[in-house]
Amino acid sequence: MSIDGWVADSALSFVVGTPRDEDLRLIDTTQRALAAAIDAATVGNRIGDISASIAAVSHGEGYTINTDFGGHGVGRIMHGDPHIPTTGAPAGASRCDRGSSSPSSPGFSPRPTS
Repeated sequence: MSIDGWVADSALSFVVGTPRDEDLRLIDTTQRALAAAIDAATVGNRIGDISASIAAVSHGEGYTINTDFGGHGVGRIMHGDPHIPTTGAPAGASRCDRGSSSPSSPGFSPRPTS
């Protein structure tokens, strides 16, 4: 979506048909990981803090993480900098700056972590 030259991004998870317990657990875990990422996205923290918070929730529930995708910057362009990996070391990468906007996109798989 673009309004007056600014872009926005969002995602929604839902189940078609009768959900299985494991479907609801996956959605709940992903929502909790997103909440943890939002909590970690504070001025002065680092991108790695966001990434590590996502990984902690995922691995804590036994899920693997899709490392091919991640969060990204939004503003005047979609998928701009900074890229936010879905796994990483706390305090790694660049700092979170005041006024920046970066959707976090946790993507998990029900395969066991190794």
